[in-house]
Amino acid sequence: MKRVYLSFFLLFFLNCFSQQTVNSFPLILKNNRDYFQIVNDSTQEITLFISDKKRVKAILLNKNMQIIDSISTTRPEKKYVDIVGYNKKGSNYRLYWATKNNKELYTELYDFSKKKVTYNTTNLVFKNESIFQKISVNGNFYVITSIENSNILKLYKYG
Repeated sequence: MKRVYLSFFLLFFLNCFSQQTVNSFPLILKNNRDYFQIVNDSTQEITLFISDKKRVKAILLNKNMQIIDSISTTRPEKKYVDIVGYNKKGSNYRLYWATKNNKELYTELYDFSKKKVTYNTTNLVFKNESIFQKISVNGNFYVITSIENSNILKLYKYG
């Protein structure tokens, strides 16, 4: 009788904790891999940005996790160490990379409709301010700074 209960217990919990492969695709990455994802709640699409030391690949997935589109480009130069945020307008996604000292932003605009990526750099010059946080909210990218020797925060919107 104990074996019947044990078998039932194992079958029940194996089913509860099972996983299912939804999709797979080949992706060749070199060392120093990094990723960033954007979820579009209204269309239920996900955009994955996967980078290695030489390339960045943007993969657009539908709600069923099937690949809709992809774009690949060269990775920014080494001084841009982290993806710090994004913004979105229509079918365009803009990734923001920052230098380690947060003095410069590098932007990559992924235009899926035209199948191209454009680039831009922006110097972050804040007089008597220090960067408190970088965030992406509702498809917009913001930099929050604090004014030195005060309790005042400033919010800057990019895009």
